[in-house]
Amino acid sequence: MHTIRKIVVAVSVAFAAMGAAHAGQLAKSDVEFIRKAGETGQLEVKASELAQQRATNPAVKSYADEMIQAHLSVGRELAELANRKGAPIPPSITKDQKSDLDDLAKEKTGMDFDKEYVSEVAVDAHKDAVKLFKNAASDAKDNDVRAFAARTLPSLQAHLDHGQALAQQLKQSGR
Repeated sequence: MHTIRKIVVAVSVAFAAMGAAHAGQLAKSDVEFIRKAGETGQLEVKASELAQQRATNPAVKSYADEMIQAHLSVGRELAELANRKGAPIPPSITKDQKSDLDDLAKEKTGMDFDKEYVSEVAVDAHKDAVKLFKNAASDAKDNDVRAFAARTLPSLQAHLDHGQALAQQLKQSGR
């Protein structure tokens, strides 16, 4: 009986070690993608939470609500992937991102806030995210990382398209 238990424990330890070794073998570029994707997603959530409070245009508030839900969901998937692969996930946004977010919160109000949020988050941040995910969808070394990026890319492209349409709507309405 003790022999069987020792074999089971030995096999369990071996499988755990194999998993840990696999996680440590994630390519640096894949780890970098996970880090950047995490930071970008967190920035979009925080900026969109600010937009929920500060935006004056109902379409901007609606977009912000959509972004919070979508990016929280993707963030959970990314965290699960990072956990499985043993890759660190950033605990928060970068100092530069925090500075940009603080500037948005302090300097902009009303229609100016709406335009800045749409320009910086709905359009520019999503352009960067689409590029990041497009590159990972084709170049990631790890199959799971590549699949995550490919699966997420269409929704990010839709966010960008929606953001560009919203920017055009604000431009035409003067709001």
